Amino acid sequence: MAIAHATDDGRAMLDLVRSWYPPFSPATVIAEASDILKTYRLGSVTGDRYAAGFVLAAFSQEGIEYVESEKDRSALFLELLPLVNSGRVRLLDDAELLRELRGLERTTRATRDKVDHRPGAHGDRAVATAQALVAAAGGAVGSPTVAREAIQATLNAPATGLNSEAHFYGNGPSVGRGGTALSRAAFGS
Repeated sequence: MAIAHATDDGRAMLDLVRSWYPPFSPATVIAEASDILKTYRLGSVTGDRYAAGFVLAAFSQEGIEYVESEKDRSALFLELLPLVNSGRVRLLDDAELLRELRGLERTTRATRDKVDHRPGAHGDRAVATAQALVAAAGGAVGSPTVAREAIQATLNAPATGLNSEAHFYGNGPSVGRGGTALSRAAFGS
């Protein structure tokens, strides 16, 4: 799960990235994710079509609308690339997320390029981050004030088996000047 917002200067700022590891109860994960979304005053979440019927129903029971993404992971990564290269996104200092982004591979095909993680590698944090940042860059986000309040509430919340964020905003890596190195590593360009 990832949450981002648009800043006043037109950038997309990643506020939160979380992941859960097996063994876990999917219903419990959805309940925890819903609590986090409510902290950010978000009433909907966008995700892939994986077990969509169950996921849609489980989020609905938590009072959250689940919207299937119109874009697949490759399309999201390809939309994220120019945002990274132009310095329009700001990531968290999250080692696992950065490892996933650097592990992406770009394959050129006759009809379109494809970007995905290597076989056997994980990419859930990268996919969620791409979804959140692309949406934020397009304006589909809440206000920065609400995001900051929610971040503080989340930081003060007790740990629930979630991965915690290392740093926010100014302490995280700015994907501007260093962004070209990240994009070369992550997208093979």
